[in-house]
Amino acid sequence: MTFTQEQLKILSKWEYNFHCAVYADWCPNPGEANARLIHQILRQATGDNRRVCYTCQHSLLSLIRDTGTLYFKDKEEMAKKASKKAVVETKPTEAEQVSKVTVKTAKKTTKSAKK
Repeated sequence: MTFTQEQLKILSKWEYNFHCAVYADWCPNPGEANARLIHQILRQATGDNRRVCYTCQHSLLSLIRDTGTLYFKDKEEMAKKASKKAVVETKPTEAEQVSKVTVKTAKKTTKSAKK
């Protein structure tokens, strides 16, 4: 995982922006203060020292797309961990035993077509 639980919680506010940037190659401008916060979280999590111009849409899109890619990767990883914990294991003795049954069917007779 790239981000901490606290960072993921903060970043979840901009999940729509991340989704647009990653899957549609555009994003709504989150605002300069929010973009600075996203940039700060990305820098803390990955050590990425990129320069970001907060008034340039291309620069913001790159920031949001890269952060969103990592965000969705972490969410997917968390979902897999949660699903593994949710699996309930049963012992063979606890499972209900099913007896074998043979099924007999009657043969259907069909009339052959006259030639």
